[in-house]
This record gives sequence, C-alpha cells and structure tokens, in this order.
Amino acid sequence: MREFTCKNIATAVITGFLVFSVAEVVAANEGMEHGSKHMSEAMAKQHHMMAMYVQAQVKINDSLRKSDARTVEAEAGKILVTIPDLKAAKPHKNLTQRKAMRQIAVAFEADIKMTVAAANKGHFARAKSAFAKAEARCNQCHAKFRD
Repeated sequence: MREFTCKNIATAVITGFLVFSVAEVVAANEGMEHGSKHMSEAMAKQHHMMAMYVQAQVKINDSLRKSDARTVEAEAGKILVTIPDLKAAKPHKNLTQRKAMRQIAVAFEADIKMTVAAANKGHFARAKSAFAKAEARCNQCHAKFRD
C-alpha cells in the first residue's frame, strides 16, 4: 500500500509541475509574459522546445518506471536533437551569463545520454538517477535564466 501511495504522490507532483510549466509556456507564447524582445523566431523555437521537453519528460519517467529502454531512447532522442539549439539559445535574463547557460546545456546533454546508455544496459536505477539530474538542470536553468 505504501508503494502505491508514493506512486500517487509522485504522479500528482509531476502532474502539477507539468500543468504549471505548460501554462507558463502557453502564456509566454501568447505574449502575456514576455516583452517584444521574445517574439523572435529563435525565441519561438525555444518555447516550442520547452513544451516538447515537458511531454518527453513525462514519457521518459513513465518508461523508466516500466523498464522500457526503447521508449526512453526514442523520447531522449527528441531532446538530444534540440541540444545544439539549446546551447545557442539566448536567456530571458542574466544575458551576460550566456556561457553559464551553455554549460548547463552541455551537462544536460551528458545526463540525457547517460540516461539512455544506462537504460539500454538494463540499469534502470542508474538511468533514473541520471534523468533526475537532467531534470534538475532544467530547473537550474529556468531559475537563473527565465523571467
């Protein structure tokens, strides 16, 4: 019963986070939160990437719980193809610290690759740990570089 309760709590927390994140992305895309400087094509692409990350994150976490390496790899692949754009992205704030933002993106990429490698070897505990680090990097970057 305890495991069932922990899963429900974890699911509720993740769902709450995702709803909040998607609401922020929608607000940003509708121009409710950001100034005109964020209406560029590059910023629109970045906002689209973030929405995709949210969806991939849910699928990866679910696949890690199910020990489904194939889906982990497929969803991580969607993230990995966006990494060059993420490394080149401009922050919303702390504009002079772009190098720090790029370093977070590099570490994020390494964590995602480690997640896939561990899952493909059947080391799902290690994969979960690596993906938790990747998720923490998202939060770190958002705290430092988003409005």
